[in-house]
Amino acid sequence: MQNIEEILIKYVEARLQLSEVIIEKAKGDWSKLSILIENDEKAYKSFDTMLNSLNEFREATSVGKFFTYPKEFKKIYELLEKITLKPDPEFSVGFSLGEARDMIADLMSDGEEDRRAKALDQLAQLPNYSPDDWVRRKYLIQGIYLSQTNKVPPYLIPRIKEAYFSFIYGNFLASIALARAILEMALKDRFPVLKVKDLSFYDILNEKWFQIKGLKDDDEMQKMAEFIRTAGNQIMHNPQDKVIRIYNEFATTSVLRNLRSLIEFLYQ
Repeated sequence: MQNIEEILIKYVEARLQLSEVIIEKAKGDWSKLSILIENDEKAYKSFDTMLNSLNEFREATSVGKFFTYPKEFKKIYELLEKITLKPDPEFSVGFSLGEARDMIADLMSDGEEDRRAKALDQLAQLPNYSPDDWVRRKYLIQGIYLSQTNKVPPYLIPRIKEAYFSFIYGNFLASIALARAILEMALKDRFPVLKVKDLSFYDILNEKWFQIKGLKDDDEMQKMAEFIRTAGNQIMHNPQDKVIRIYNEFATTSVLRNLRSLIEFLYQ
């Protein structure tokens, strides 16, 4: 679990330094930022540090990651979260990989197939090949924030990561099914009283939940948990009634955001 405190501090310090330069050199006129970056070394270094900090933050808090920070940094975290939630729309991974493949092929003067071009061709033939979507989904949902002490049991962490990685690669049904299983395991880990033979997941969420201290006073979390259970049941148990919704990327995003909130709620 990574502590992102240094990343948050580095961004704020660079932002303050840049503000000082703008006040000193441009009388506080932020519209002259681009001119200052091109002509003032301190402005350039401060701005560059800000961009690097944002990239570090984006990677450290991307989906499937566990991270922490001091509680007093919450507002800074929320600010950077808004800035970094979406990937760069002007850069295409798929297009760049295609260009790289064509460049490699053009370098072969004797017509012999280059193993690097062949490797890229084989990559493009994989199921669900969509590198731009993979990258976009990686940053579509933030990672999981935990307190300074990680209380999530070791056996649960790889399962949580697998649910998010399945989402990244477009395996939405697998992701939802895993989310349901993870939530049930997490609840039984946190509240051993739920480890009762023949106690259904439905009864846990719609009966026992309202009897347990630490759960019964949070209706919002119960609704999130029931949403995950219902979604998972639609996929795993092949009900006789019609499927109540299509489990595409949008629906899976909702399931995983709920799972994130519930894991943070259960393990703070």
